[in-house]
Amino acid sequence: MYTPKTAPASAQRNNSIAPSGSISRRDLLAIATGTVIVTTVGGCTDGPVYGEQASNPSPLRPMALRCEAMVNPLGIDEVHPQLTWQLTELSGNLRGLSQTAWQVQVASSPQNLAAGLADVWDSGRVAGQPSAAVVRPIKALASRERYFWRVRVWDQAGQLSPWGTESPAGGEPAYWTMGLLNPADWQAQWVTDATLATPANYPRVPQHCYRAEMAEHADAAKWIVIDLGKVQSIDTVVLQPARPPGLSPDYASFLYPLQLKIQTALRADLSDAVLVVDHTHRDIASPRPPAMNPPRFGFSPVRARFLKVIVTKLPYWEGRWYTFALGRIEIFNGAKELATNCNVTCSDSVETATVSQKYLTHNGPAIAWCPPPPALIAEPPPLPGGNGSFSDAYTPFQERTVRQIAPEQTLSRVALLRREFTLDERPSRAMLYVTARGFYDLSINGRSASNAVLAPGFTEFNKRICYDAFDVTSLLQSGKNALACRLGYGWYAGHMNLWDMCYIYGYVPKLLVQLELQYADGRTQIIAGDQSWRSTIEGPIRYSDPLAGEFQDWRLAQPGWDTPGFDATSWTPAFTIARDSTPITWHRTQHVTRNLKLRPVSHRQVSPGVFVFDFGQEFSGWCQLTTDGPAGTHITLRHAECLNPDGSISVRNLWETLQRDDYILDGKGPRTLEPHFTWHGFRYVEVRGLAHAPNAQTLIGQSVRAAIASTSEFECSNPLYNKLMRATRWTQWNMLFDVPTGCAARAERLAWLGDVRDCVNTAMLNMDAAAFFGKYTADIRDSQTPQGRFCDITPHAQLRDTEMVAGSPGWADCGMSLPWDLYLHTGDVRIVERHFAAARRWVDWVAGNNPGHLWAYQRGNDWGDWLSAGKPVTPKELAATAYFARSADIMSRMAGVLGKQHDQQHYATLFSDIRRAFTKAYVSADGTIQGDAQGSYALAIAFGLLDEPLASKAFQKLLAAVQRANGHLTTGFLSTRALMQSLSQFGGHDVAARMVNQTTLPSWGYMVDTIGTTFWESFDAYEKGKPVVLSLNHWPWSSIGEWLWSFVAGITLDERQPGGGAVIIQPRPVAQVNWCRGSITTARGPVQVQWQRLTDTFKIDVAIPHNSEATIKLPSPPNWSVLENGTPVAHHPDITPLNGNNQEHILLVPSGRYALECRP
Repeated sequence: MYTPKTAPASAQRNNSIAPSGSISRRDLLAIATGTVIVTTVGGCTDGPVYGEQASNPSPLRPMALRCEAMVNPLGIDEVHPQLTWQLTELSGNLRGLSQTAWQVQVASSPQNLAAGLADVWDSGRVAGQPSAAVVRPIKALASRERYFWRVRVWDQAGQLSPWGTESPAGGEPAYWTMGLLNPADWQAQWVTDATLATPANYPRVPQHCYRAEMAEHADAAKWIVIDLGKVQSIDTVVLQPARPPGLSPDYASFLYPLQLKIQTALRADLSDAVLVVDHTHRDIASPRPPAMNPPRFGFSPVRARFLKVIVTKLPYWEGRWYTFALGRIEIFNGAKELATNCNVTCSDSVETATVSQKYLTHNGPAIAWCPPPPALIAEPPPLPGGNGSFSDAYTPFQERTVRQIAPEQTLSRVALLRREFTLDERPSRAMLYVTARGFYDLSINGRSASNAVLAPGFTEFNKRICYDAFDVTSLLQSGKNALACRLGYGWYAGHMNLWDMCYIYGYVPKLLVQLELQYADGRTQIIAGDQSWRSTIEGPIRYSDPLAGEFQDWRLAQPGWDTPGFDATSWTPAFTIARDSTPITWHRTQHVTRNLKLRPVSHRQVSPGVFVFDFGQEFSGWCQLTTDGPAGTHITLRHAECLNPDGSISVRNLWETLQRDDYILDGKGPRTLEPHFTWHGFRYVEVRGLAHAPNAQTLIGQSVRAAIASTSEFECSNPLYNKLMRATRWTQWNMLFDVPTGCAARAERLAWLGDVRDCVNTAMLNMDAAAFFGKYTADIRDSQTPQGRFCDITPHAQLRDTEMVAGSPGWADCGMSLPWDLYLHTGDVRIVERHFAAARRWVDWVAGNNPGHLWAYQRGNDWGDWLSAGKPVTPKELAATAYFARSADIMSRMAGVLGKQHDQQHYATLFSDIRRAFTKAYVSADGTIQGDAQGSYALAIAFGLLDEPLASKAFQKLLAAVQRANGHLTTGFLSTRALMQSLSQFGGHDVAARMVNQTTLPSWGYMVDTIGTTFWESFDAYEKGKPVVLSLNHWPWSSIGEWLWSFVAGITLDERQPGGGAVIIQPRPVAQVNWCRGSITTARGPVQVQWQRLTDTFKIDVAIPHNSEATIKLPSPPNWSVLENGTPVAHHPDITPLNGNNQEHILLVPSGRYALECRP
């Protein structure tokens, strides 16, 4: 967010805080930054505490109690959780109510809490205005325990409120439960299907290469000896990877050795061996030619006949197994290669017709993938007849089967796992702790354990795995019970990106599940993943892939498989794997769930037996198909974002992503069918194979996304602006899947920092997204490279352990701006505390590589102002330097929040140095900035890189650049938000409003006035008469939502009081808008605005939440009168006029409702 030029109300007066004893400097810092950290039990006690209640109670009442930004969260692992609340008052008419102190009590039971027995923590009276407290318990919070809490506050008059006890969920007092805090708390093992876990069934294994036998430990001894046939001089060894030629560098090489030594010898027994290479101090990066070629191990020339490669650290393959694989071993004397056709001996070797040690030195067929394991193949039959296409407009639908299109995507078999157990009685409480390397869908006695889908979500699986916790007490019964699970490949091993990218973290999905039971008499029982589980992959779901879709054959249904008493004797014992050291942490954001249901607005038959349904809105999710037909009836659903001119679906822009669901019916009556472990981005669905003509109930759309509540309302007099806000919301909703995914439809489901960077504020204004972005901030840190680069793709997924696609200007800088924006919205200082070290490493890395303060070197992929809407395009080095400055500025501000004065000054100086270098290198005396591009001016102005008079001159140049583009934007991913902010904030709001009102290419209006219901990857992704080849649902342009909030509704958070402690209300009426009403929900509560401009009057109604204040800037000349409820504001002691200018009146108001009017 951008700092307003006018100081906010809070900076122009002192807020009075009721005295309550001495407050340390650390406490004052915490109060100023939005969180009070209590370090002693009892606190200050100059007022009623514990069970007392004031004789004149405050009208305030705490409400909306939350723990870790969640409502009654289960299984948290924060040992010092943050508790937050908002304030309300019953009449709804009082003004100026604020909190001056608070008291939180935490107890081990509702009864103790009601009795005032805070046996876990009692803060006592703590002075402070922020509505947040970090728990410092009497003794450490314990695994599995449930804690209940309440809060009360003292108002500005010293009056004490009633206790606030209820969360937004209502019912019993607010609570949270602790998860499994220690590794020893987990008794479960990873379980999976034995067929999937069989090494012979691992997919995507190379042939025509060497592979060592498997070992159960990484340090198992493995070696290779090559006999050169005679003594020769050698100086270099290259170990070529077992890698098919032409493979994308996105792929790591298959099982390349991690650490090794190389010896040379003259004698066959190697008794005279000499060590020439020792690479046992750190792991070798897996080669990814041509981006990362295999290392050349060079050494001083030696004479030898024998060369021995000793692998001292094996890479992990899958299951319990470690091994390594290689292509050719090349031994050089200068440029001459010596090892071809030489004899080889090995510690061990897999020897088959296509895998052998001979391939280490002998020429053979090119390395290629082995054919898919037959045990995994489950392909739907090809469809008869009909036209259409998968990847282009020229390949008839019937000519290519699924396997011809995507040979690997149908291998994602869904395992069914179950365990039956008997209970003598129902437990008083049952908690389920569960996660997966993959997706899980878990049930108890045939009933789903939760409403979560596509769980557990996405992290850097090699660094952190998130568990979920559910209370499943109501699902259990005395007697026999069944715990059952569908297990899919998910983010862990399914297809998630371009170039048929899959098996990113592993080859086999796995389940980790632990059911913990407590009985009324105090007994406990644990039912966990172990050898007693049974499994099969021969259920009705033949495969399910995140991108490709799902295939179900209901002739293979196993009725009752998830209920007690099912005969599973034909199933096999599950394969178990011991837990490794990968941390298992709480899933600290909302689950992905089913959201809205959508009905088609139309459907029509485009060719015999082929129907196309139009939902009228692009969304992410799937369809529920209700149909029947004879056994063997094959129905296919294909999903698309747009249509061909003939009304058939167009899939060119999906880039080989199938988005296809297949169903084969069993002929046993009507069924409602939907997939489990895939999702699609689509507006249109093609349906083939129906036994009957479709009706209104045949197809229902199911929107699926993270269960983040919408907390805003917006409407204005301009219908186009309303459409833009609707498109903003849908664009972002469709990409909220535990991470901010890159696309809704095509193969790029991974999250790109540069795409989401400028959209965080929009999301936070529209939704309750604090927990979501809090989790993603941790993901950003997990993926940071050892050099300090934040990764353009986060989680870094298939590129982990590399510096590839990392550290690019504007993309990596999201690692600075996102946590900072999150802090400004929430006021949670812990965000800054936890991110500070990572942020410093990033800024220091850029600074260290660019001592001249221009980001000229080490710019990663240097994407630039990606997909700019026009020309000229912002110069790359200039844009990079602007973001370098912005990150240094944020770094200084972060240090200030934490009271790190030395760091604050250091990075403030760096920011100043970059500003000076920027001006000297890129800015002329007349204000012209290099490139003369809209983006050049916008970034310089928005990021505060120019002093006067250059800033004003540059702004005039910006206006001229917009005029040359006929009022259209020419900016891209890096500078569009900066363009709109600069125009509206610094005097060109009328220009910005006209730009947003455009409906010709390129513009936001063009997107929503043609075929768009969401914002596209580029402004020109669709042009009439041309095929669509880019995504129609992408993050960057949804940043316009922030502009609508800030400059149309006129609501902006004041940076000087993070967490909604103060807001700025500044409507800007223009010809395009003469009224607007809107509301957002800040951390302190809802802010509401409704304004209207008449011929000679401006009216505005404002509601400011309690414990907050507002600076209201009214668009009116100084000679106009300002009234509140019909009387001059001077007659209202709670309204403070401030110095304005010749275009506005400025008022400072405390919390409450105001009806203001400006008139001559």
